[in-house]
Amino acid sequence: MTNYLPHEIELWEIERLIANPKNARKHSTEQIQELAASMSAFGFMSAVVAGSDGIVLAGNARVLAARELGLPRVPVLVADHLSESEKQAFAIADNQIALHASWDNEILRVQLDLLRQEGMDLQLVGFSD
Repeated sequence: MTNYLPHEIELWEIERLIANPKNARKHSTEQIQELAASMSAFGFMSAVVAGSDGIVLAGNARVLAARELGLPRVPVLVADHLSESEKQAFAIADNQIALHASWDNEILRVQLDLLRQEGMDLQLVGFSD
């Protein structure tokens, strides 16, 4: 097991990032637009994970949304401590493990109601009325 903590987030030119050709996760145009709207509202809040070769391991959708917004640079964590097979395993795990979570519907309902009362567009958080 790898025992690694990144030392810092680097700011990379967006052109340096390359979509992972082995990425099995697909992103619709609508999802990228939703993500871009969220980024416009809240900022770029999660770093992309990539190898020093620029291939994105986690954050392919964030990179697409950043390109749509015309962002020149994005935050990147470099994952060169992983072997090639570990990089691909991480890319899959990053997408799949999040799907194993669930919502506490009552807490979510209360939070969404509060946001709605404060005038927040719920589409910015991936929900609609």
